Amino acid sequence: MERNKKLFFCADQVILGLTPIVITAGKDQHLLAEYFASLKELTADYTGYRFLPGHYGEFTEIREETDRIISEYETRCTQLRLALAESRRPMTLLELDQALYVQRMQTYRYSYLFSYLNTWPKLFSCLDWLAETGAIRRAEKDGILFWSLR
Repeated sequence: MERNKKLFFCADQVILGLTPIVITAGKDQHLLAEYFASLKELTADYTGYRFLPGHYGEFTEIREETDRIISEYETRCTQLRLALAESRRPMTLLELDQALYVQRMQTYRYSYLFSYLNTWPKLFSCLDWLAETGAIRRAEKDGILFWSLR
């Protein structure tokens, strides 16, 4: 960051038009909550700056971008809650992924590997955040995590 030039080097924290993947590698890390807090801080403290991300070029509309990112995560969280409501039983990450991305249920081809590698960390972060906020419940049985509605 260069305050005198009003430049903020945001790397991959905010990327114009994309929703960065918050990778939660384990339960109770609270990374999505921390990410949301950092986005709100950017909006509050750095309005009027030019933002230089690691990809796709600079931008100035930080509120628009942070609102979009948070909204996209909220949409994914809503989809997860709806899938849990429809199932009426605890579900694993794989089952939730399949409920949200039905087209991938048809095959386990190598071509879907990249898609799984991108969606599972994001879904896990959303599930961790939903459990943290009390919207859903998480349980572990034989080393497997299950989520259900409260």
